[in-house]
Amino acid sequence: MIQVSQVFRQIGPVAAAGALALTAALAFHLSVNSRLQTERDRLRQQPTPVAAAVTAGSAPQPTLNPSAPARLARFYAGLPDARRSADVLGRVLALAAKQGLDLQSGEYRLERQPDDRIQRYRITLPVQGSYAQVRRFVDAALLELPALALDDIEFHRVSADATVLDAQLRFTLHLRGDE
Repeated sequence: MIQVSQVFRQIGPVAAAGALALTAALAFHLSVNSRLQTERDRLRQQPTPVAAAVTAGSAPQPTLNPSAPARLARFYAGLPDARRSADVLGRVLALAAKQGLDLQSGEYRLERQPDDRIQRYRITLPVQGSYAQVRRFVDAALLELPALALDDIEFHRVSADATVLDAQLRFTLHLRGDE
């Protein structure tokens, strides 16, 4: 019978360490895998409460929190009225001017979906100013107008040392539509 020490001398220390690691990994896999398979089989035997209710014909009915309709009504009431969209847009432009941003033109597009209680006003504003001015404007607009969402912002700088940059801001103003 060949002795283990002779085998290890013949194959070398690296191969011997690899063989030991492989043997240990196989033993670990077999011990853990068998326990996991036993646990899986046990769980498969237990019906879940939902499955038991469905097979019994009494599936649980979703319940609506009684305050949910009131919260939803408050949410819609908190949105600016679509008929006042010009006033809200004026506030956005006033905030840009307050930060000293140069706004040359803008693109405004009202999107209405049938049977949707919310109308979306897509606003694209190309502005020029410093990064700090743009950042203060965005912060002030989002803070003052909770129905306004910043969708995208792009910065372009003519050169690395330029202090003025061009920014393209895309907002969505959510408005309460016709009831």
